[in-house]
Amino acid sequence: MNKKQTCNYLQISNNTLDYSWIKQGLPKIVVSGSTRFDKIAIDEWLANLAKNHRS
Repeated sequence: MNKKQTCNYLQISNNTLDYSWIKQGLPKIVVSGSTRFDKIAIDEWLANLAKNHRS
């Protein structure tokens, strides 16, 4: 997914994506200077955050 699609999927703003979530480790893929995101990797990352938060 591109950034816009990722923001829609996560229901967050582009600024939140750029300045918060990516800095916190949201998995991204950079191909020829273009940033892309994988839904499965995002879901796994969020599940890990939730799991660690409960501990």
